[in-house]
Amino acid sequence: MAPLATYPVYVREDWLQQVGLSAPTTIDELEEVLKAFKEQDPAGNGQTIPLISTKGEDLHKCLSAGFTGKGYGYYQDTDGKIKPTVMDIKFKDYLTKMNEWYEKGYLYGETFAIDGNTSREIIKKGQVGAAAMWYSAITIQSPYIQPAVNYLLCAPMTGPAGTNCETGGTASENAALVPAYSENVDTVVKYINWAHEDIENHIVLENGIKDVDWKYTDEENHVIELLAENYIGEFVAHQGVGLEQRYSFSDPIKKMHYDYLRGPLLDLDRTVLPDTYDVIMNNAELQEAVPNLEDIKRMIEEETVKFITGIRPLSEYEAFQNELMEIGMEDYIDELTRQYTAAKE
Repeated sequence: MAPLATYPVYVREDWLQQVGLSAPTTIDELEEVLKAFKEQDPAGNGQTIPLISTKGEDLHKCLSAGFTGKGYGYYQDTDGKIKPTVMDIKFKDYLTKMNEWYEKGYLYGETFAIDGNTSREIIKKGQVGAAAMWYSAITIQSPYIQPAVNYLLCAPMTGPAGTNCETGGTASENAALVPAYSENVDTVVKYINWAHEDIENHIVLENGIKDVDWKYTDEENHVIELLAENYIGEFVAHQGVGLEQRYSFSDPIKKMHYDYLRGPLLDLDRTVLPDTYDVIMNNAELQEAVPNLEDIKRMIEEETVKFITGIRPLSEYEAFQNELMEIGMEDYIDELTRQYTAAKE
C-alpha cells in the first residue's frame, strides 16, 4: 500500500452558512467554527456536536502535525534516532489545545468511549458539525442524512507550526493467501488474474451481472448505476485504490465516497508525511526486540487520551515520557532506528 491522505477534517457546509463563517484553513479558524457551533447550536435542543473523532490515534493523525511539524507516527530526531511522535515535546502543545477543546465542549465528550460504528451512526443522525477521523466516516455515512447536507473537505489546513495538520499515510504490506489445503491453486491464480485484467471484470464481481444488477451511465469513464441489490460482492478477488479509482457510481449515496477515492485520497501535498513514510517496519522483528511493545503502544493511546480529557494533568507530560522509557521505549527507538538505517542503506 502506498501512502495516502486518509485523515482529513470535514465541516458541515449548511451550518457554516448558518453561523456566518467560511470553511477553516487554519486551526484557529477551526476553533472559531467549533465555538460558533457550540454556542449557536445549529442542531437545536443542545444536540449539536461541534467535533467528533474516534480513538486518540485518529485524532492525532488528523490534527497533531500542525503543532509538531511532524507526521504522527515516527520521526527522525536531531540525534539521528527514529522515535514515536509522542517523544517530541511539541506534541504536548497539540494535547494542550485538544484538552482545551474538550473542556469547552467543542470535542464530543464521548469521543474516546465509542467505537467507529457508533460514531458513524451519530453522523448519520445529522448532529455533527465537524469530523476529524478516517475519511470514509463522512464519505460513506453523510449521504444518508435527511434532508440532504454537504460536508466540506478542509484541506489543506495549517496549525501553529506553519505546517499542514493532516498526517499522510505510511507504506504498508498486504497479501492475499490461498489455503494450503486448496486443490485448485492454479485456478485461484487464474481467477485473480481475470479479476484484474479488465475493470469491468471487477465491477461484475463487486456489483453483479451487467444490465441485470447494474448498468453504465457513462461507459467511457466507467460510471455505473445499480439496478438491484441481489448480490453483496462475495466473489470480489481484491479491493484497493488501484481498482476503486477506475470506476464510480452515479448514485449520490455512493458518489461522494468514490469521488474521494478518485481525487483527494492521493493529495499528499495537503499532509505531513512521517519521516519513515517510505519504510515498512518489520513487526516481527520489532516484537522480538521489544518484548513490551504492545504495552508501550497501549500506554501511548491511553495516556494521550487522559491528557486530552483532563484525567491526567498536562504538567505530567515529561513524566509520561520517562514512564515510556522505563517500560522499554529505548529498545523501541533502537530497533526502529536499526530498521530505518538498514532500509535506507
